[in-house]
Amino acid sequence: TMEVSQPWEEERFEVEIYENERAWIGGGFSKKGLLPNDWSRYSSTDGSIGWKTIEEASDAMLGKGWKWSEEGSFSQATVVEGILEGWNYARDFSSSAIQNAKSKRNVALHWVRFRRLVRKKMLDPDQFLLPEVYTLCSHCDSVAKSQ
Repeated sequence: TMEVSQPWEEERFEVEIYENERAWIGGGFSKKGLLPNDWSRYSSTDGSIGWKTIEEASDAMLGKGWKWSEEGSFSQATVVEGILEGWNYARDFSSSAIQNAKSKRNVALHWVRFRRLVRKKMLDPDQFLLPEVYTLCSHCDSVAKSQ
């Protein structure tokens, strides 16, 4: 039997979250030091959704009908749209402070830090349909042609 690749097997969608911490005088940065009105330890990139653990974030961001395209967990991201690789420092978690975040900490001004974590997911049709329903026929044309 010839193995036919499915269109969705090539598609990968990047999921991103932030890991967040707050500095305390004499104590350095910590997730435990976050204030009640701060973003959660792990959050969506706008801070509107938060989780206490990376496992909770992973489960929530995967969603029904998807599977992670690789084993493991979220990993540190590279530069994208002004958010620098590694930790970014800001005065607080307000949107204006996040937009103006810096890669180097100014001890007098920067009391929070965040870093972008990413992971790729792909469609998992097995959660919805039996393979016989969506498997392409290896001996026929499965692409509809427009006339």
